[in-house]
Amino acid sequence: TMLVGYFGYMTCVYYCYQVLPIATLWVNILPFIILSVAAMRGNNIQHVFVSPEEPEDDFKLCYDLVNDPTNCGKFNDSFHVEHHLSPITHWAELPTKFLEFLPRHKKQDSFIFTGLTPDDVHGYVMSGRLDILADSYVHIGQKSGKDKETLVKEMKHRLEPIRKFTKGKTSGGRRTATPA
Repeated sequence: TMLVGYFGYMTCVYYCYQVLPIATLWVNILPFIILSVAAMRGNNIQHVFVSPEEPEDDFKLCYDLVNDPTNCGKFNDSFHVEHHLSPITHWAELPTKFLEFLPRHKKQDSFIFTGLTPDDVHGYVMSGRLDILADSYVHIGQKSGKDKETLVKEMKHRLEPIRKFTKGKTSGGRRTATPA
């Protein structure tokens, strides 16, 4: 049904373009392109740190931002780990879920930063300023955050390319076995 909807939309855009090309460009084509690129960029930013050993562990494939000044305008999207763990939770309840999941954040060694926006994190990562990013890290007992040097080393490790792709699901942060 998704493909039918997609091709139906594209067919409609094609025929609208034949009748009203400028209106179709501004109302259908450009917003589709711009929003697609924006969504891909946002997803890339939120998933910049992925553990090569546990790429499916929700605590190690994204990070959380507390005190993000832009969070209210983005439906608490900076509580991204909670969004992955509990996707049906209403956006207004994500901060409560964050507090509920704090013990798991500690156990699973997640990254939590304070006072930054996702664009700030992206800027520090792309400019190689992980030391400055580490200054905004919230340490609640995670093993990689015991000191700044260890944290920066772990950030670099989670930025390494993942060359081995896995099959399977996670359960409570642990990979379950799947037949080969």
